[in-house]
Amino acid sequence: MENTSLAKIDPQQDLEVMAFYAEAQRLQDYANTRVITTNEDAKTATNDLSIIAKLRKAMEAKRKDYLSPFQEHVKEVNGIYQTLMAPIEQADRITRAKWTAYTNAQAALARKQEEINRLRMEAARKEAEMNNGEIKESVNLVEVVAAPKKTVTDLGSASQRANWTYEVTDFALLSDDYKLPNTSALNALAKSVKNTRTIPGLRIYNDPDMVVRAK
Repeated sequence: MENTSLAKIDPQQDLEVMAFYAEAQRLQDYANTRVITTNEDAKTATNDLSIIAKLRKAMEAKRKDYLSPFQEHVKEVNGIYQTLMAPIEQADRITRAKWTAYTNAQAALARKQEEINRLRMEAARKEAEMNNGEIKESVNLVEVVAAPKKTVTDLGSASQRANWTYEVTDFALLSDDYKLPNTSALNALAKSVKNTRTIPGLRIYNDPDMVVRAK
């Protein structure tokens, strides 16, 4: 049998990776002891942030180099198996749909039979009220065929399990507890409005991000 396994690679055996790691440890030590009280301190910190940005980029590039062959292999295998699994997924979907349709139809039939019997018993009760409790003809009830709740065979079983879900029919009638803000729209609104005007129900404020650009 052809060996198609990928070789296991340990980045810790890579001298360049470990040199990056050693430099990162030094930068961490500097960061732990750093105190910024002057403009010069801020400039030194900016230099280190630039070095950190470059080092992060280099380390990330190495990580991607290590993972790329595996990711390509995973992508290729998933693509092949998507094709190979298609018939079994289709067979499962179709058979489930047909089994469910049959079970639901049987349940609907049982409900109709029960309703017929209910109406006949109700008619008999009214007849008895009109005839001093006497029913002239026997009530002909139909046989109620119970819908199967579970199908059991030597190979396995199939059944339906409750799966309660929801459908929003009128958003305006929903309680506020169930209404979620549109965060994407609100973020876009904050970026466009800035501090030019107020929006009822919102506090739009500036929470600056730090931007580091390494040369």
